[in-house]
Amino acid sequence: MVSLREGLRNEVARILWGMLRIEVCEVTDVQRHAFEDDQKTNTIDVQVRDFNPIHKKGQSLERKRLIFSQGYIGHHYGHPYHPKIGDLLIVLFYQNEKGIVISTLPGWTELPVCRDNDDDEVIKLCQRPQPVYCTHPVTGIKYVRHFPEPKKPVCVKYFGKDRCLVIVSECPLSVNDQSCQQCKDLSDIPDKSKSIKIFSDEHPQHPNRMRISHLRGQTVQLEDDGSVMIRDSVGDMICMKGEEGGGILIKDKAGSYIALNGSGTLTVRAAGSGSHNLFNICCACPECSTGCPAGADSMGGRCTAKQEMTDEGKDVAAYETPQRPCPGGG
Repeated sequence: MVSLREGLRNEVARILWGMLRIEVCEVTDVQRHAFEDDQKTNTIDVQVRDFNPIHKKGQSLERKRLIFSQGYIGHHYGHPYHPKIGDLLIVLFYQNEKGIVISTLPGWTELPVCRDNDDDEVIKLCQRPQPVYCTHPVTGIKYVRHFPEPKKPVCVKYFGKDRCLVIVSECPLSVNDQSCQQCKDLSDIPDKSKSIKIFSDEHPQHPNRMRISHLRGQTVQLEDDGSVMIRDSVGDMICMKGEEGGGILIKDKAGSYIALNGSGTLTVRAAGSGSHNLFNICCACPECSTGCPAGADSMGGRCTAKQEMTDEGKDVAAYETPQRPCPGGG
């Protein structure tokens, strides 16, 4: 025989269960807000997974147009979001009918991406593939069996071990590593990718480097010493040398280059037919009082009035600076 206290406790629990309860549900449909007057507010339809009294085979307990709690929302601004079809949710039901979605719930059909460090942060954006369903042999209710692997993700990853950051579109690693298990360092992302790599000041090889890359090898690279390197897909490049003496180097894939040496001299070298060293004070015209230094070639140039005035009295030897490689160009 049930005591009065036990009976009262059971009655209170029954009443509270009817007023307020939490269920695990699966998304069956989405009412996405696409037009100003479509009367949709990113609500969802769900079927209850755990508590599901069967009235008829194949008929599940469903709830329509549930509200999903938003993290940032306002009138015509914010970050709108709704779960996708097949997602598992935690839903708070009140008054035995109305429901508010508290959050999404991980399950065996939707495994998370791998992270190598506790401080790693990952945002992996993909086009959602439609789930594959199967039917329960007893209840006749359809449920999600698995999801196809996502393709061509857009990823933002912060590496907690050294505070480096990468942004990559259509990540090439995802072709054979959908779980991101191999993504442990900036070097794991190929340079031939649509990516932006930001190296922290603690990176052992390239502190404070920033590298922008594209699929065929085009690169824009900014170094800690102030230098900038721009390279195309075949190896032609432009390098601005920054704090290391300054200057600009323009070089093609064959090895020919034009170098503005940062001290007023200009070096032109043709890889196939020899080289010429050009100086802005060197001229073959008879009006110039300054002759060409040894080993230089006037190339038939003529001084302008501005050159004669600017270069008068300058020491030719001061312009003879050796050619230096581009910092960070390798």
